[in-house]
Amino acid sequence: VDHSEQEGLKDSARDDREDVFVTVEKLQARDIFGMNTISFEEEKTSDEEVPEVALVSRGAEIVMLSKRTYLKYADERDKLAVQELITPYPGEEQLQENLQVQANWDMYRHRVLEDVMYLNYAYKRTFSGLV
Repeated sequence: VDHSEQEGLKDSARDDREDVFVTVEKLQARDIFGMNTISFEEEKTSDEEVPEVALVSRGAEIVMLSKRTYLKYADERDKLAVQELITPYPGEEQLQENLQVQANWDMYRHRVLEDVMYLNYAYKRTFSGLV
């Protein structure tokens, strides 16, 4: 299989999987989004995993600034201040693991609730005839 065919297989496999959206962080007033994708230091390796994230607004006022413009005009003090505020997002593997833990918890909680409701109903049916 040549390299171009391998790329085609990868793309079709990715197309077959279902996208899942999770809330990674909820922003508050004056929070910063998207700065974790900027490399402030030249010695950072390019193979660091930066997850694909998107900002979804429910009508909030957002001030947008080009990352390129920010890097051009920000001084070192500003860059250090922003680095202190940046929360690195977990990688895709950690997100998938957390999603599985949440799904397992939701299923367990649902089953326990069903069991409790069933036992409550059975208990009422059993003892209602005695009163």
